[in-house]
Amino acid sequence: MKRIDLRYPLVVLSFYAPGVIALIGAWMLGYSTEEARRYIAFFGGLGGLVFARAVSIGLFVDGKPIWWEFRK
Repeated sequence: MKRIDLRYPLVVLSFYAPGVIALIGAWMLGYSTEEARRYIAFFGGLGGLVFARAVSIGLFVDGKPIWWEFRK
């Protein structure tokens, strides 16, 4: 049985989450990807840094690993 610690992928995914949410919101408001690109890049990157840092602090400071187990 193999085990993967999910803390590392969660930090990476949490960096991209605000940008994806902003892109989906722009699509729902009727903007194209090209129109919203600059806004999403700035606020998605800024929000991603803040959110990824908060998630990494929460997961790695006095936290236990989150294991995903699967069989070979």
